[in-house]
Amino acid sequence: MDSLPSVFHYFGQKYTSAIAVTLETTIYATCVLLALLSLEYFLRSQHHLYDIPSPPGASWIWGHEREVWETSAGIAYANWMHQLQINIFKIKGALRKKDILVVADPLAITYIMQKRIYDYQPAHSEVVRPRIARLLGKSLGWVEGESEHRRMRHLVGPALSAEAIKQGAYKVFAASETLELHLEKEIIINDGAAIISVCDWVNQATIDVIGRFGFDHNFEGGKSEDALNILNS
Repeated sequence: MDSLPSVFHYFGQKYTSAIAVTLETTIYATCVLLALLSLEYFLRSQHHLYDIPSPPGASWIWGHEREVWETSAGIAYANWMHQLQINIFKIKGALRKKDILVVADPLAITYIMQKRIYDYQPAHSEVVRPRIARLLGKSLGWVEGESEHRRMRHLVGPALSAEAIKQGAYKVFAASETLELHLEKEIIINDGAAIISVCDWVNQATIDVIGRFGFDHNFEGGKSEDALNILNS
């Protein structure tokens, strides 16, 4: 019986030490986390977008980007512009990445797209470019940089000259007539009252124009097997 208090004393000291170590580790981890958050806040405050307004309600993990992806195209941006009463603002990126500048001012867009186009990196370039490469190859829609665009313009310039477009205009008209016939057929099938997806029809018309104008190939208004394979890839 004399050894029983000794046993309790031993285990008491052991668990007290364990609790002390756990508490010390928790305090240390909390201090490290606070230091990292403070460092991130300082770096963000030094960023050139720091003074630009941002809409409230950003998720700590997903930022504002989740709302952009969960709503129809442009709706989130339009709501934020109405809320902030300004057409240039920033949104928080997902997973704590850098803030994203949103520009809807016509003069600013003209300046960027015409005079300083190669000075600005698209926000989702690292996401979009691999997809473009898989769908369309590493062509005009994939390249970035002034030298690469100059080389691509030299390659496609003859096909997009005024004379070439004039000679191929009838092919565009033929694709438009095919689209019109398909739309009329769709409406007749549905007794004159059809709800259609404009995006699907535009995609079909686009691939039909590209096939006729660029490759002298008839995609049958985007309805052929080849066209459907491309659109569904």
